[in-house]
Amino acid sequence: MIGIEDYVSVETARVLHEKGYSGTVTAVTLYEAQKWLRINHRILVTPYYVSDDKYTYHILRMDAGNNYCHNYNQYDSYEEALNAGIEEALKLI
Repeated sequence: MIGIEDYVSVETARVLHEKGYSGTVTAVTLYEAQKWLRINHRILVTPYYVSDDKYTYHILRMDAGNNYCHNYNQYDSYEEALNAGIEEALKLI
């Protein structure tokens, strides 16, 4: 079941719109934003488990010689890490 945590933050939705996202900006799911980055900008955002119920993310730019960005911040949930990764990936556009 989809909950509030499955949507990007209001600020992230605003930036998505500024960067050209054409979907329903007021209700963008994390998956939709993640997919849009992958398909339209060849940027992969991947959250992963660290330890002690903490998560972080990696960003891979497939169009720039597979440049890779590792984040060392830790988040309390997979969804928080994914939202943070999406926010960081939007800075690359």
